[in-house]
Amino acid sequence: MELRVQHEPGGRTVVAPVGDVDLASAPELRVELLGLIGDGCSDILVDLADVPFVDSTALGVLVAARHRVTESGGRLVLGNANPELVRLFHISGMDRVFELVD
Repeated sequence: MELRVQHEPGGRTVVAPVGDVDLASAPELRVELLGLIGDGCSDILVDLADVPFVDSTALGVLVAARHRVTESGGRLVLGNANPELVRLFHISGMDRVFELVD
């Protein structure tokens, strides 16, 4: 997995993983997200456009990051998920936890 991070005007930070986010790669995503939150980023979009697969470890990382950022009044949203990922979020109930945007 590769991670692309972009700080947009207006304060939003976009984190765009490329590749599967699973047991092997989820720790890298966790370090990046928690580091950004620790640095004061409070509006984070995780762009899933180039992520074909996530496993339960990745879901745990996303939930933990969302919890951490919302504790400080921020938000973390998920964007551009493919239909299979959207289905996974619906089946797992994560669509009630996360805001999913296009």
